[in-house]
Amino acid sequence: MQRKNIIYIAILIGVYVFSIIFIFVPIINIMVVTQTDPILFILIVTLFIPLVTLGFLYVLLDTYKKMSKTSRDEQIDEVIFDKSKKPTEREMMEDWDFENKKRMILSAVHNISKRVESTIVYFEEIAGAIGIEEGEVEDITIILIAEGLIQGDVYFDEEDKGCVKLKTREFKVKYDNEK
Repeated sequence: MQRKNIIYIAILIGVYVFSIIFIFVPIINIMVVTQTDPILFILIVTLFIPLVTLGFLYVLLDTYKKMSKTSRDEQIDEVIFDKSKKPTEREMMEDWDFENKKRMILSAVHNISKRVESTIVYFEEIAGAIGIEEGEVEDITIILIAEGLIQGDVYFDEEDKGCVKLKTREFKVKYDNEK
C-alpha cells in the first residue's frame, strides 16, 4: 500500500475519533447534567454512535477499495506505458514488419476486389497474392477493419472459407498518407 493511502486512512480514523470525542461525548454529558429523559440517552448511545461507526467503516472500506484500484491502475499504466523504455531493434523490426503486412493486405484486398469486381475477397486469395499465412491475413484484416481502413466485415461462406465482405470497394487513402 502506498504511503499516501496510509496517511489518508489515518486522517479518516482521526476524524472518526474526533467526532466521537468532541461531538457525542459533550452531547451525552449535557444529557446527564440536565437529566434528560433516559430513553433519549439510550437512543443516542445505541443508535447514533453505531450508525456513525458503520458509516465511517463504509467510507473507509470504499476509500480503501478506490485507492487500491487506483494504485493497481497506476502500476498497470507504468508497465504498459513506460515511455522511458526505448524499443529494441527487434521490436522495431516487428513493428515495421507488421505495418508492412498491413499495407500489403490492404493493397491486395483493394486490387483483388477491383480485378474480380466483387465485394467478397477470400483470405486464401490474399494470402496467395502476398505470401502470408491465411490465419495471419485474417488477424491483420480484422485489425484493418477495426481501424476503419477497410469498410467491411469478416465473413465465412458455406464452405467455411474465410473472407472479407466489403461494404464498399472504395478504400481510404489516408493509410498511405499517414505513414
